[in-house]
Amino acid sequence: MVATELQNRHHAIDRVVVEGAADEIDAAFEEAPSSSASPAKSPQLASPAPERASNEGFLDRFQRWERESLMFPLQQRFKNATVAKAVAHALGEACTGDGLVVLFAVLNWCVNTTWGTEGIWLVPVSEILNGLLKWHVRAPRPVWVDKSLTQLGSSSSHEYSFPSSHAMISFSLATYFSSELNAGWPFALASAVAFSRVFEGMHYPHDVA
Repeated sequence: MVATELQNRHHAIDRVVVEGAADEIDAAFEEAPSSSASPAKSPQLASPAPERASNEGFLDRFQRWERESLMFPLQQRFKNATVAKAVAHALGEACTGDGLVVLFAVLNWCVNTTWGTEGIWLVPVSEILNGLLKWHVRAPRPVWVDKSLTQLGSSSSHEYSFPSSHAMISFSLATYFSSELNAGWPFALASAVAFSRVFEGMHYPHDVA
């Protein structure tokens, strides 16, 4: 009888121990994070703000100054000046192939044959020299790199910016006709052509200087 009672007590103790262990295991599972929970994300470092290229050379800085300090304010000042835009466009067209053909045809047939036959050779010579310089320097036009500028010209150009062919041709012709006429107004006209190229956003000021 005593042995039976001791055996019952041992069973009761074992049951209590097992139940207590089970309770502890359940509590441990409840406190443990679920495996399906998304892992904690590591803090993201903010990307640095974009900065101007540190390797920007002197010419890049100078061209940016020309665009921001000279060309953009000029276009904004005369953005509603229809007459100024028309005059600038006419000056630019005067130094294109079509405009020069008309000019030298009039000179040859109506004014002075010598001027027409001698002066016209300055055009291809200037164009060849200008093309060689353009492809050697390969400077992009200001409207290619700065969208804040407006291209006022009626047609775009695939040619590089430096030097301006309009300015080179017009000053070459101005040199010839100034010596022939013994007058300075051809240089004033060439300067107006050069200024029109800057005004229209097609060239930097140093391209036409």
